[in-house]
Amino acid sequence: MPASGSKATGPSTAVMLKTAAGHEYMLLHHFESPDPGTEVLACEGSMHPERDLEELLGMLELEPELVTWRLTREEALAGQRELQLATQNMRRRRQGQQ
Repeated sequence: MPASGSKATGPSTAVMLKTAAGHEYMLLHHFESPDPGTEVLACEGSMHPERDLEELLGMLELEPELVTWRLTREEALAGQRELQLATQNMRRRRQGQQ
């Protein structure tokens, strides 16, 4: 899996997976990425990113050592706060335009 969330562009392929618990994950591979591997995308708003990762690795029968970068719970919470603030700002701008 590419380190630090690749920002690769160009041709790619993706697949959506759904676990028995109903959680959805996307596997994303960029063909022209300088970083080898496949990104695993889950809900950034998850309150349990470590549990989500364990669930997905278990479903795919992969070892945790294969993971080169992961979102920590603190990063997930910070991202969730940023998303909430951006959403609030967008709503305020829209209300100001009306």
